[in-house]
Parts: sequence; structure tokens; C-alpha cells
Amino acid sequence: MKWTEKELVEGTKPPVRIGRRVFKSTDGSEKVTATFWATFSVAGKQRYIALKVFRRADAIREAHRLTQRLESQTQPLAERTSIKLGEIVDAYLGLLRGRGRAFKTMEKYTYVLKKLQRSWEKRGDKPASRFTVSDFYGFKMQLEKDGMSPKTVADRMMIVRQLLKWASEKAKPQRLLPCNPILGEPTIRANSKPQPCFTPEQVKVLLDNADPILKPIFAVMAYTGLRFGEVRDLQWDHIRLRESGGTIRVYGGGTGMRGPKDGEYRTVPVNGELAAILRAVPQERARVFSQPGTSMWPHGSRPLEEGQLLKKLKKLCKQVGFTDWKQYKLHTFRHCFASMCARKNLPQKYLLDWMGHSESKILDMYITLHDETAQGAINQISYDPVPTLKNE
Repeated sequence: MKWTEKELVEGTKPPVRIGRRVFKSTDGSEKVTATFWATFSVAGKQRYIALKVFRRADAIREAHRLTQRLESQTQPLAERTSIKLGEIVDAYLGLLRGRGRAFKTMEKYTYVLKKLQRSWEKRGDKPASRFTVSDFYGFKMQLEKDGMSPKTVADRMMIVRQLLKWASEKAKPQRLLPCNPILGEPTIRANSKPQPCFTPEQVKVLLDNADPILKPIFAVMAYTGLRFGEVRDLQWDHIRLRESGGTIRVYGGGTGMRGPKDGEYRTVPVNGELAAILRAVPQERARVFSQPGTSMWPHGSRPLEEGQLLKKLKKLCKQVGFTDWKQYKLHTFRHCFASMCARKNLPQKYLLDWMGHSESKILDMYITLHDETAQGAINQISYDPVPTLKNE
């Protein structure tokens, strides 16, 4: 059999050679296949497989996938797995649901992976084993064409990366993909756009003008940096108040019933001002904060609703005259808390513990140095010449 562009793929065991096959056409002339083929020997018998890819780089990846399939012995080498990408997506989403992922997390993962599935099916719905690095970047380009920001695209592609890694490495009892098609590809990254951050003066204005129901909720967010879910699930048993302050033990608000978002329970100190505000809150039920009563729910026993609370915050920001009031979110209080701690030069360990993070680089997303802080810091730098000592 004649070959052209034939070469040995390094690192394959058994050795795999790739190339384009030369064949005779009906008129007797020699022609070369547009796609690559692979040849290798198993048990003394030479095997040939059409790789069905046009680029050399893709053919090399396919060769490595052949050898990995032989090692895992999940299926015969001469056969392509017939599992569909939709089956892998459904299996992965089912796993995440079984692990108790939060509703919003499942909503995001389902949106992204079902979008990937539809995109794949529109292009022929080939077996998932045919998914290549070109398909990965093709989906990225589709998200960009849909108008998503670079940060959003990077976030969505990380979900796709997690799917492919799970299917090729962790799916049990056997791997759903013979190998990870994007193994070795760099992680797609993008800088986060600047987030709004309340100043201390703005926080004071908000608390001074908030109604009695909203004031303690916003005060907890501003003075402790708790996330909305953690404030929603806060109970009186989690709070210990003393004359000069106290502590809040963060137990809820995270994924399912497993505690806070980072999976660790933590204790956050309470300053004297917040302690005084919390003492004024009636202890009518186990939950500290609840949705205000309505005609259908007159006792006000429902948990806080994030959407409703956000609307009230924006309305309050507009009422007190904040410029660009639509930009502010409940999470803005968390940014403010991190910034205030940084301005006071508190040890980073304290801030990591209080906010529930293990990596200092995460804090960069939250900390905002206000103009007056930066101005004060730069004013401390002097370019006056250092006086020299005169020799006696």
C-alpha cells in the first residue's frame, strides 16, 4: 500500500504511523486521500483506520487517542465509540444534580452544555469521540459572535473544559471519551471588568435612609461581607452578641446543604455598631431575616428573595441620589467590606477567613482602593533629597 506524508507518531504504544493513502482512480491515475489514515500492529496483525481529519495536528491527536483506548480496553481499537455528546452532557448534569449543586449553578451549566450539544448536533451529530480541539475553539467563536463578553466566554468555556475532562478521566465505570481532546490546551482567561464599590460615606447614607426592615439586612452585608445566600439563611442561633460586638457563625447559603460556598464553616466578627443594629431586630422566629408579609403570607415567614431585595436596593440608591444607581448590586456590599479591610491594613489572613476564601488572588476581585485612599498613599511619598551628614 502506498502512502504519502507518512510519519511515526512519537509516544504512541503500540507505534502508530499516520499519513495519506495513495489510491488509483477509475481512470487509472494515482490520487491521494484528503484525510489522514493511521496504521499500527496488534497481535502481529497490521491494522488500518481512517482518521477522518484533514490536518496533521488533528491526526496526531487521533493517533494518541487510539493508543489510550487500547490501554483502557474500553472498546476495540478498530471501532469508534458510538456514544453521542448529548448522552455525555445528560450524564454529567445528572451527576451534578446528584451532588446537590445549587439551582443557579445547575441553571448555568445546563444552559452552556445544552447550547454546546445543539451546536454539535447541527453539524451532523457525530459520535462524541470525533470532538476535536477545533470544535472546542469553534464553540468559543460562536459565543463571541453571540455578543458575550470575554469574561463570560472564559467562564462558559471552563464549563466545557470540565465536561471533557470528566468524560475522559473520571467517568465511571469506564471513560465516556477515549481521551481528552483539549488536553494540553491553555485555559481561556479574561480580565474581570471593574465592579462598583460603595464608599464608607455611601454605606452610611444607605443605612440612614433605609427603612427599619432593610437597614439590618444591608448592615450585615456591609459590615461582615456575607453573601446574599448566607444572609438569607442566617439564624439567631448563629449569632453571639456581646456589649462591644460579637460573632456570626456562617452555616448556610452555599451549595445545597453543605454549608457556605467554599465548603467551609467560618466565624465572622461583629463590630459594636452592627451589634447594636441586630439587638433592635425582633427575634420572632429562628431565621433572622424573612420576606415581608403579604396578603397570601401575612406572617412573613418566607425566606428573603434576592430579586426583590435587589430592586429595593436600587430604588434606595436612586432615592438618595447616587449617580449611575443602576450599577449597584447586593454583592457591592461585599466589595465594600473587602475594600474597607484593605484600607485599614488588616492582615490578609483575617480577610481570607472572614470572606471564606483560601486564595489571596480572589481578593483582587473585591478590593477597590478609593481615590482618596490612593491620594493619601501617594502623598506620603517624598522626593526631597536625603540630608547628608557633615563630617565633624
